[in-house]
Formats: sequence, structure tokens, C-alpha cells
Amino acid sequence: MTNDKMKEFLQPINDAKQSFYKKAVVIKDKNTITLESYGIEVCKIKKKELIHLDKRHSSTTNRHIKEFLTQNKVTIIINK
Repeated sequence: MTNDKMKEFLQPINDAKQSFYKKAVVIKDKNTITLESYGIEVCKIKKKELIHLDKRHSSTTNRHIKEFLTQNKVTIIINK
């Protein structure tokens, strides 16, 4: 069985930062897109559905998540 996972560094297209300094990695396979921030899985998108693994993150990891979701056209609505 082959490993069909593709890894790439998250690029800040919608963020004011010029780089995330290779601290955010996007892992794509056949059915899932996963974001790792500082080596820890923080969220996944599977079949256009967000799977958020934990809600406690640093401000930098939150920037990674926001960029990841924006690039993958996932909208989050938070009621306050």
C-alpha cells in the first residue's frame, strides 16, 4: 500500500505576515486536509466538514487556522 499523503508548508496568502516560517504544515490525502501547527494536528477538513481537534491555541496557531480555513473556503460563524 502506498502513502498518498502530500505535505506542504502553509503560505500566508490572506494574512499580513510574509511567512509562517515553516511552522504550519498542510497534509493532503484522498479524503482529508489536515493542518499541523508547531507539529500538532489542530484541525481537519473532511468532505467539506471541519473537524476542530482542540479549541485552545496560541494566537499564532489561531492565525494558521484562520489562513487554512480561508484558503479552503470554510466559513466559521461564531455567535456571541
